[in-house]
Amino acid sequence: MTRVVWRKIRPNEPDPWSRAGLALAAPAPLQSPAAGRGHPVGTIIMLMDRYGLALSTASPAARDAYVEGSALVLTLYPGAVAAFERAVAADLGFALAHAGRARAMQIAGDIPGAKAAIAAAETFIDGSADREAGHVATLALLVAREIEPDVHIFTRSKLPWVGLPPQARRFEEYYDMQREWPAESLARRRAILGDG
Repeated sequence: MTRVVWRKIRPNEPDPWSRAGLALAAPAPLQSPAAGRGHPVGTIIMLMDRYGLALSTASPAARDAYVEGSALVLTLYPGAVAAFERAVAADLGFALAHAGRARAMQIAGDIPGAKAAIAAAETFIDGSADREAGHVATLALLVAREIEPDVHIFTRSKLPWVGLPPQARRFEEYYDMQREWPAESLARRRAILGDG
């Protein structure tokens, strides 16, 4: 189940999706709960992302850079590739950082770089959680163009650094489903919505 939390932004408070807001949302440096509390040597401390999901890195620097890169990819602000590169530099075996780098490179139109980054992610995914392995597998399909969008919509508001393949079908806004969708897809949609 997805939980959506709404809150008002107070005056003089940065928009949470602005660069200033993203900086405020970055996780605080890790303070190990095991440190000085009598935990035996070798106690595993799982680092978490901004959503409370465990990450397969023991490096706070890698975690912090990964969280920053993820936020930048989601908001389409530039700098995601550099953030993921910092995560990889802090923990070469952090598969999600390689995968995030691949996605950021793909968005920027660097397909050869994205393919190299996702290949690196696949080499380090063994032993990671199923959730992380699923992310890497899905992004591998995206980067390999095995999941290719039929059309790109709302391209009028596309940021200049977001690359689209030259042969991509584009619409400045939305498109007419009746003209663009195959007949069998339209029939499935009518059946699902109950209007046909």
